[in-house]
Amino acid sequence: MKLRPAVMSPEAFRDFGDVITSHGRSPRLINAGTSQRFDDVAIPDLAEGMGRAAIHLFRTEGRTLPVHVDVMERHPLGSQAFQPLAAIRSLVVVAHGQPEEGAIHAFLTAPGQGWNLKRGIWHAPLIMLGPCEVLVIERAPAGDNLDLMTLSSPIEITL
Repeated sequence: MKLRPAVMSPEAFRDFGDVITSHGRSPRLINAGTSQRFDDVAIPDLAEGMGRAAIHLFRTEGRTLPVHVDVMERHPLGSQAFQPLAAIRSLVVVAHGQPEEGAIHAFLTAPGQGWNLKRGIWHAPLIMLGPCEVLVIERAPAGDNLDLMTLSSPIEITL
């Protein structure tokens, strides 16, 4: 199956999670007016089974197109947020329900745009289109919070 990604926007991504962006949001001035604060750009869902938040850094090599996805994962006990620490674009591959043809969608982020996946959403492992570090906020590893599925037929993503 071949997929072309849609542009990542809060409206297009709503079923899968939140887009982490200040675009379209009203800030509050803080720090004596030297900083702008954008509240609740994503709402982590981490408390299932007495979970707690964990902040990680992932260092990723850049991928080149076309990208082939042959495995998808989900985290049934908590959401998972990703924020690139560089102005790198990402491909976010997600599924409505089971990851099968017709249910899988791909999104192309703006450079440096982050996203927060809802609990239980099937998604491809991190796909960055350039090398960078990514700040990840997720449920601390307590309990079995990772399901993996090998796809019967790989997905090819091109622009």
